[in-house]
Amino acid sequence: MSLAVSRHYTLALFVTIALSLGGCAAMAPPPGGPVDTTRPALVSSIPNNRELNIPTNTHISFQFDRDIDRASFIQAFSIQPYLNGIPKYRWLGNDQVRIDLPERLRDSTTYTVQLSRDLKSRRNNTLASPMRVTFSTGPAIDTGILSGFILLPFAGAATKASDIFIFAYDITIHDRDTLNFTHTPPDLLTQPNDQGIWEFLAMKVGHRYRVCAVGDVYRNHVYDPGIDAFGVPAGDVMLDSVVKSNFYIRMSPKVDTIKPELEDVEVVDSFHVRARFSEAIDSNDIHASNFLLKNIPLSAAFRESPDKRPGQVTLLTSAPLAPNASYTLTVNRDSIHDLANNPVSDSAFKITFTVPATLHGVSGPKLPIVGIIDSMRDVSLTPSIPI
Repeated sequence: MSLAVSRHYTLALFVTIALSLGGCAAMAPPPGGPVDTTRPALVSSIPNNRELNIPTNTHISFQFDRDIDRASFIQAFSIQPYLNGIPKYRWLGNDQVRIDLPERLRDSTTYTVQLSRDLKSRRNNTLASPMRVTFSTGPAIDTGILSGFILLPFAGAATKASDIFIFAYDITIHDRDTLNFTHTPPDLLTQPNDQGIWEFLAMKVGHRYRVCAVGDVYRNHVYDPGIDAFGVPAGDVMLDSVVKSNFYIRMSPKVDTIKPELEDVEVVDSFHVRARFSEAIDSNDIHASNFLLKNIPLSAAFRESPDKRPGQVTLLTSAPLAPNASYTLTVNRDSIHDLANNPVSDSAFKITFTVPATLHGVSGPKLPIVGIIDSMRDVSLTPSIPI
């Protein structure tokens, strides 16, 4: 083959390949498409669900059908009965994880490993209800089932179902009189779905349980007063049959125990200052006698716009403020309360401020709109006069 023919053949081959690649590129689907809203699903686990005679030194493994957000997995993982210590997580890619438990399991005990609704995929899709794997280190699994409903509070802001956890304490084992939800983790843990339906599996038939619902903000599996919403049923439940259902828990509004704080003082003019609190203040407590401005008596205390600025109080002084002078505003802690009747914080009840060098004078009231003016003629005998 001559050199010219060889060059011609090579060029033709290059053009053919380029056209083929161009044709393939043209046939590819356009970028974008529907948003992935598929929730993560469990492909396999070690141990398997309902597996018996598991060694007490076992590890836990999960494989999912898609990549998982690792931080959400750690937050979602729990095992009941609880183990002392912190598990170690070993990842193989983002869809498989092995959990080394901090201590050996107990003999002949039913365990439930749960992944709460905090678990989400790398596409940010969460679970509709918790995932659970139940197994036993003995020859049998506890078979009791308790189910029920979460009812929203009668008043106040409702907690999202995905933030609510149902705690169950086996008070056949625990001392029911000393049980404290604020520092004792539950024996069993579950969550309701978006319709408020929840279910416990692998409970001990013949045992009595104390159940409550907690809006577990910190995900620490205890009740934090003033932080977590709380709900209780009418009483404890005796699991005297394998299945017990229709157990209702009414959520209560979150109890506000946070004290208001004096955050800032603004000098409005030579006779007015505004005190700003961290939250709304009870109108019944707005009196000049409940505030002390060092060296200057106060004549009045009032609110300019309670709907828009419920935590702001305007104070009228009986003498003008001096430019460049420093003053300390002190609140009577026992007399000023928020709407939940919490008194002002012991650590934030006074502020020292400096008056600006230039102050505005006090402006008198003005009438920006008057519907009738001096010397006006042809006024109706029954006029409407807006002011």
